[in-house]
Amino acid sequence: TAAASLSDFRRQMEAAGRAAAEGEKRGARLIVAQARMSEWWARRTLGELPQAVVAAADAKRIYSEAGYRGGIALALNAMGTVMLDQGNLDGAFAADTEALEVFRDTGDQRRVSWSLNNLARVLRDRGQLAAAFERFEESLAISRELGDKSGLARGLAPARGGIDQRR
Repeated sequence: TAAASLSDFRRQMEAAGRAAAEGEKRGARLIVAQARMSEWWARRTLGELPQAVVAAADAKRIYSEAGYRGGIALALNAMGTVMLDQGNLDGAFAADTEALEVFRDTGDQRRVSWSLNNLARVLRDRGQLAAAFERFEESLAISRELGDKSGLARGLAPARGGIDQRR
């Protein structure tokens, strides 16, 4: 939304609420799910982590009811990201692993790379540095193959946390 582009996350949440209400009124459940994902982003950015997980979990439920596997995986990745922020490494690992499986099944290579990067961060924080390094490398290889500069930046960013030297 425009509010997100302007980093006005309170306004983004208001817009998400309006979109969800309109989606409910029209019976457009996928609009509601997308609005909940927009709310997830705003709440995470504002540091409202418990509410962010609830928003993503609600989106996942709606996507599941609709049978939209890509949406389910996006919501799982969102949940995993917040769980990592909260220090819930087991929850983050489970959510990101499930998201990775769905993205692999659907052939969405860009998001496979994204999920591998998320898993690498979880493994890094668990102290499983060799496994983290492998996931980062696989993520980078996919991003290179796709020519995905944002994926390359994500894989080369400080998220790697110096694990090259600690393998």
